[in-house]
Amino acid sequence: MKITKEMFSNSFYYIGPGIDIEPLFRFSHLCSIYLFPNLFLPMDKVKTYYDAKIASSRDLELIYCRVIPDFDKRRNFELSYRYREEFLDAHIIPQKFKTDYINTFSPAQYEPQWALEYKVRRPSMNRELTLYYFTGEGLDCYWALSQGGIFAPNVFCTIQTGMLEQPSGMMEHFFSRTRVQPLLWVKGFEADWPLSYNYNKAFKSTAGYDVVAMDFIHPWKVGWSYEHQQSHIRHCKAFTRAQTTLHIKRPEVCIEFHGHRFVHESILDQEVSFGAEDVLVLTKHLARKLTRTDLNLILWEDIIRRYPSHEQGYMSVRKQIQILNRFLKHHNYRKVHIVPFCYEDEGINYLSAMELLHTYEVCSYLYRPFDFCDLRTAFNGHHLN
Repeated sequence: MKITKEMFSNSFYYIGPGIDIEPLFRFSHLCSIYLFPNLFLPMDKVKTYYDAKIASSRDLELIYCRVIPDFDKRRNFELSYRYREEFLDAHIIPQKFKTDYINTFSPAQYEPQWALEYKVRRPSMNRELTLYYFTGEGLDCYWALSQGGIFAPNVFCTIQTGMLEQPSGMMEHFFSRTRVQPLLWVKGFEADWPLSYNYNKAFKSTAGYDVVAMDFIHPWKVGWSYEHQQSHIRHCKAFTRAQTTLHIKRPEVCIEFHGHRFVHESILDQEVSFGAEDVLVLTKHLARKLTRTDLNLILWEDIIRRYPSHEQGYMSVRKQIQILNRFLKHHNYRKVHIVPFCYEDEGINYLSAMELLHTYEVCSYLYRPFDFCDLRTAFNGHHLN
């Protein structure tokens, strides 16, 4: 096993992941490689979790799992010829954090060194993904794989670390020492922690990542992996920098694509324009934000409820639209306004499923700059793998 700089540059890099499979369902349009450095979790617990999750998933197929019992980053990472065990001497960790950092992670030098490599396929997307879960401290491995800050992953993730996602903290200093930075930074916190504290901290602007690039419409659920964990639900958002949004070639506010309209704004901004022929398809949470009470609504939660309970863990986009089509046939709506309810990486499948609604005028609302960003590049004559 060798993790190269090209793999790192195409990766979802997750510091302190615990046991979490959610990224593979949300970022396959941006990343084919998932790098999860972690400490203090035994290999058998990690492997048991991923084996079970992949086996029970309705949208993951295992191609192979490989165990590397003698993992060593000097052998298994593509390192710069200048690389030394110099992380703490490179002024990457600010002095005010260095003592705590050393005290927290110095016991890890006695941890068994191992890695797991999972090759899986997302049948719904026909995409192959590779997850590398390995013993390692996240910032140290980032510095090594980035070859001293020369390369960056597509997506960087810190959830509930208690330190890295805080403003004016360690990552602010760290990214100021790197030549390039990730496209997206996913930050989040545990659901049962005090909301006032976490909202004021984890989602604040850090290192220039001040634009919300993606919200996550489905709950982000993780496994149980640390002593004081209170919940398996995480509140997460993906952030990007203002200049990054200029490089994804955002189309004009409204475009037509194969007869389907995409509006790059919030459905709430169009509320005053809806009439008796219009129906809005959205979630309960979003519906509560509407001010008008005379609007025609179909809630995604009602559509999901029609699906057998044992199959609700994953519903394909096409299945969602099929059931929606049945709802619509009982009414005389002509214009359908949809806020998509699928996973964030299923834009191409969503567009394909729109053929089922060809008898209606359909408009979809993509509010955040990275909502269905694979479709945005398709609109501009490009495709993301």
